Amino acid sequence: ITLIQNENARELFLFNPMYSFVNLYREIILNGEFPIVHFQIILPAALISYLIGGWLFIRIKHAFGDVL
Repeated sequence: ITLIQNENARELFLFNPMYSFVNLYREIILNGEFPIVHFQIILPAALISYLIGGWLFIRIKHAFGDVL
């Protein structure tokens, strides 16, 4: 993200949850720090993904056996 010259485009990349996910692991492994900002982005994204996935599975579980 440091290679992006345009400031507006750089701010858009910060909203990507995968950037925070990768950067959180990178900071923990390389620097030994736990940046809470990235964790605050990852946690809601993970919860929303979990809830949507669970809701979708409940809706299509009757047809799931036919596909497998």
